[in-house]
Amino acid sequence: MKTFLTPCSMNDIEIKEIKNALLNNKTEQVLIIYTLMAAAVGFNIDVFDDQNMIINFEENFIEIGVIASGGIIYCKTVPNAADINMTVMIAVIKDILENTPLRFNKKICSEGIYLTGKALPEGIIEVIKKTGLKILV
Repeated sequence: MKTFLTPCSMNDIEIKEIKNALLNNKTEQVLIIYTLMAAAVGFNIDVFDDQNMIINFEENFIEIGVIASGGIIYCKTVPNAADINMTVMIAVIKDILENTPLRFNKKICSEGIYLTGKALPEGIIEVIKKTGLKILV
């Protein structure tokens, strides 16, 4: 079995193409997992619990999303993680909070957000603290 991690920004057609390419390459089974969900599980976050906001820093992109009840409720992928403008980062966090149902926002705002990944930019914790959210590392 092959496991393929994909950013949440990939659409169903792109995912199907990747799966077909792997299956055509003599792979018996293909498991496609969103990187945000894999990061949450790797960070030992209960993905079946309600309302967790996760910011996952990868080498080439950042994913910011809300996971609840075993699924991704809302997610955005920001390309070029190394060149991220911190103002853009705060704007994306605010956009996600505005587009996530209020019942999820209450827990996120009271409990904080998780930072995961292998490429945390220098100074990111201070920038996110400016949003008023607690940070869970």
